[in-house]
Amino acid sequence: SGAICLNNINFVWDDSYPHTITPKCEVSFDPGEGEGSMSPVYVRPGTDYELPGIKFDEPDDKVFEGWKIGDSDIILSTGQKIVITEDITLTAMFVDADHQPNINQDGISVSFDDLASLKFGNLPQGTVVYRVIDYDGNGSLIIIAMDVDAVNHYVFDKNDNHYYDCFYISLPEGYSLEGPSDAVVRSNTTIPETASNDSTFLFSFNSDGTYTKLQSLPEQSFAYSVTFPSKCTYTVNARYNSAATLAGHTLSLDGNIGINFYMALSDDVRDSMNAYMLFTTPAGTSKVYVKDVKDSPKTVGDNTYYVFMCGVSAKEMNKDVTAQMYVNGEKLGDEMSFSVRDYAEYILAHRDQEAYAKAASVAISMLNYGSAAQVYFKADTGDLANKNLEENEKKVPEVTADTIGRPFYGTDDLPEGVTFAGASLSLRSETTMSLYFESDSELTFECREGYTVETVKEGGYQIARIRGISADKLGEYIMLDVTCDGTSGYMTYCPMTYCCNVLNGSYPMSLKKVCYALYDYYLQVAWYKSAG
Repeated sequence: SGAICLNNINFVWDDSYPHTITPKCEVSFDPGEGEGSMSPVYVRPGTDYELPGIKFDEPDDKVFEGWKIGDSDIILSTGQKIVITEDITLTAMFVDADHQPNINQDGISVSFDDLASLKFGNLPQGTVVYRVIDYDGNGSLIIIAMDVDAVNHYVFDKNDNHYYDCFYISLPEGYSLEGPSDAVVRSNTTIPETASNDSTFLFSFNSDGTYTKLQSLPEQSFAYSVTFPSKCTYTVNARYNSAATLAGHTLSLDGNIGINFYMALSDDVRDSMNAYMLFTTPAGTSKVYVKDVKDSPKTVGDNTYYVFMCGVSAKEMNKDVTAQMYVNGEKLGDEMSFSVRDYAEYILAHRDQEAYAKAASVAISMLNYGSAAQVYFKADTGDLANKNLEENEKKVPEVTADTIGRPFYGTDDLPEGVTFAGASLSLRSETTMSLYFESDSELTFECREGYTVETVKEGGYQIARIRGISADKLGEYIMLDVTCDGTSGYMTYCPMTYCCNVLNGSYPMSLKKVCYALYDYYLQVAWYKSAG
């Protein structure tokens, strides 16, 4: 049978080895607006976990959109993967069912005038036309599905024996319909539901003239209505018109590190409540929803574009960002890839042009900052972000704490019983500054400058994580209000104070070089923004 038997196998416990049992992380599921329950699952820390489908009951008139990841604003679809490092709750998110256009199935609804006829031309393979005939006006329908080979050679004439004639077309992805005199108009007309009675018939009309009975009809979300301008034969053609196309990239130079993707979107995608751009970087995946960017379009010439920004951490400027548009959980259009380094080098290659001259110094400092971060974090050091710069451009000015000039002013204004333990910086697209406190009581934090403050408990510390600090703000002091047992106090700290402490301390030279590069990047971005 091919079986293998293993005999005399002895398992020996070696007490000299420090055996530890790795605890598992619990992934629990919250139904959100839905109902029901899903059992939690347990995975080892660091595991890539594939998001499941839901077993909850969906709320009325809503459909499942995806899973909200923990307390973040990230919503990912079934089948996508996340890295589990701690216990986490996935919350089911739902959207209105009537905001789910299927952009891969366009249609046309045709009402005939006397002596008018309709001809379809140049329809692509994969097109299906549905002809709906009501013989007596009482709902006795015949719905006939015709493939493209039959439709492209067929002229439809009004038949006075019918109460009305309508046609609906399902087109392959990326196609839409056009006709003369703007007579083709998008509408919300839908194919009538087929009833399970003997008066409703569903057939397929084949190119050889034969009919085949069908069991079901694909649901259509939208249709086109066609008005005949006169008694004539009216031809409707299909043309390729991708619902989401990339028009270009720009590099984010206003304080964040990242790439802006300029997209031309069809009306369907722009008006969808669950269309989004999925970005994939070495750090993981993130979504930017169309509904969150459509109110601030960018106009270039006579064209309107919608801008999707993907932030990139300092150590990953050499890595590609992959972007893919999704609607209803389905991919739309082509996958796009670009890196921060690609565009920074494009700026430098065109620095002799006025549009790019001012940005050149920012691009250089950005690439040097990324390279320093790669060296410090030991991240792909064989492919440094600044590898293609001129040798003199790779030299980052050395600075001292006195040069930076952002000293720490102490903690005298903190409430009694609260001790400041230190600070750290997270070098992502926008810098996150973490301030560590010790106290026997529960602390609450609030930032006067309006930054988001996340409170975390870790290793005996209560941590205030101040997120979203852009590069041009790294030299500004931030005032944090700290409340303990009803008593409030405060302290001030500047991200560049952290760099001062590093430069004054016994830290690795690789970290000090990150501080050199970060300070230079801060100066260049601040100058770039102040210069307009």
